[in-house]
Amino acid sequence: MGKKDVISKAYLASAERIADFLTRELFQGRYTVLPSDILEMDSAGAGIYKEDPAMIAVHVSAKDLVRGVRFGLHILLLSVEEQSAIHYAMPLKVMKGDAALYDGQWRTLHF
Repeated sequence: MGKKDVISKAYLASAERIADFLTRELFQGRYTVLPSDILEMDSAGAGIYKEDPAMIAVHVSAKDLVRGVRFGLHILLLSVEEQSAIHYAMPLKVMKGDAALYDGQWRTLHF
């Protein structure tokens, strides 16, 4: 993890900052997201994929920051990946990481 990653992760670790950001940017200050609406979430995920009987592939992903935001009965997942240079495969990396997190949640519920 680079120096810029650590700085942005430390800055966004504050529930107050996330609540303020979401209130300003998503709701133009009309709807207030409270710091108590911000939930800590595990930022590591692992997916197990069995491509053939003799081989198992594993994908491990760690995001810079993952938080849940409570909106009534709904929870919005906020995932942050810090990027300081152009990386054209970043959308693929983010989607694979999201899939690994979802796979972990699904396995927790069904196994």
